[in-house]
Amino acid sequence: MKKKKRNWKTVEWKTAYCGTGQKCWCRTIIADTGKVVVDSGCLSRGLAQLMVKEHNMLLKLNKN
Repeated sequence: MKKKKRNWKTVEWKTAYCGTGQKCWCRTIIADTGKVVVDSGCLSRGLAQLMVKEHNMLLKLNKN
C-alpha cells in the first residue's frame, strides 16, 4: 500500500514567534512538516492564531 504523502496542506499548523520575539505584533505559521506557510510580518498574532485554529479544525473534520 502506498504511503500518503505529508503535504503542508494536510498536516496541522502552529504559530511561532518571528525573529524579533514574543513582544512583536506578528506571528509566522509553520506546518508540522517544517515548511513556513506564512512568513513573519504578514499576519497579526490574532489573525495567525485564528487561521491555525480553523485549518486544524477542518483537518479533524475531514478525517471523520
